[in-house]
Amino acid sequence: MNGGRFQSYFWSLESNPLGGDYQTVAGSAENVGIRVVGFTEESDSFRDTVEIEKYGFYPSLTVELSDETEVTYELELTKQEVPLLSRGRYSERYGFSPERLLVANLVMGQTIQRFLGISLSSNITLTIHGVF
Repeated sequence: MNGGRFQSYFWSLESNPLGGDYQTVAGSAENVGIRVVGFTEESDSFRDTVEIEKYGFYPSLTVELSDETEVTYELELTKQEVPLLSRGRYSERYGFSPERLLVANLVMGQTIQRFLGISLSSNITLTIHGVF
């Protein structure tokens, strides 16, 4: 396994994102590619009731079995908690009703729903190069 390559980022403008991307090759013939990407972000808003949290982890592995064949495994894991804001107002004329709001709370005149999303997906790809 060689030393690989690592990239990262961080800045702060009312948010605190931090992420990294590590890539390397392994195996006696360096026929195994490894990549791990991850990030986290927590941020506030000018609204006291709004906070955002996001996390992600994305590893992948590629094995070259021959010059014509490789197998790749990828995993994506994302978690986020973000608010959905609705500035809608009740209007009989336009058919908008409060019962149809996608909201959980009424806070200081703002309608807010917390959205918690967790996404997990996995993928295996077999690639065969050549003419058949």
